[in-house]
Amino acid sequence: MSATVEDTPADSRELLAQVDFDPDSNAGLESMLGFRQELGFAGSVESVAAVAIHPDLNAGDSAGLDEAAVRSWETMRLGDEFIGEAGSTQVLARFSETQSSQNVTLAALPFAMAGWRGGNSTISYRMATALPASADVDDASAQAWLPKFAVREGRLAMEHGLHQEIGWERDTDKSDVSVVLFADRMDNPVMEAAVSRGVIGGSATALLYDPASGLARAVGPNFFHHRNGCNCAAPIATGKPGACELCQWRCSCAGFH
Repeated sequence: MSATVEDTPADSRELLAQVDFDPDSNAGLESMLGFRQELGFAGSVESVAAVAIHPDLNAGDSAGLDEAAVRSWETMRLGDEFIGEAGSTQVLARFSETQSSQNVTLAALPFAMAGWRGGNSTISYRMATALPASADVDDASAQAWLPKFAVREGRLAMEHGLHQEIGWERDTDKSDVSVVLFADRMDNPVMEAAVSRGVIGGSATALLYDPASGLARAVGPNFFHHRNGCNCAAPIATGKPGACELCQWRCSCAGFH
């Protein structure tokens, strides 16, 4: 069962709420509530709360994964020259049935962005510590706002990392040029696959298993990734609308830690 409510009154405020559950089973419950206040040209303020209760998930002697997250952020604009965004996601997750007090995760995942525009050029910086949801996940669902969890050495582990990006972009009527330098570090990357119940026996403490769907989550090795790239586009004299000449280069370096 899924219920969604969206309200956009005339005072530039938006409210979005959704609840997903199956009342005839113990498959769990997911819910989210979001609020947005437009501040005109100055920016906006947004907050989203999400809760997920999955009593069927288990890992060894621990069972029943409960997750909650609250994300709040503000977008600020100062004229046409400066735009900034800053916020954080507060996360709490635990097993409802466990013999270990260490299977509780409480974390803050901050993020920020700042951009300055002068003439046709823009310089920007971005930082994030949480991974974005996949493209096929609806923003109105709780999973879009909750980080992924798995189990490492019998303990609850949260997927997170650090992304830092510096970019320069120049847009004119005749050409577009952009240069991006970024570095990523991933901690507790979560891998998910379908497994049979018989395989779980010897790996119960290393996998977060959902018997209803047959899906299991495991934590992979931590890794880092450094990359830079450049995109250049300019029209060519072919007489065809939209024709352009494109030049790209990228360089990357990756490893495990």
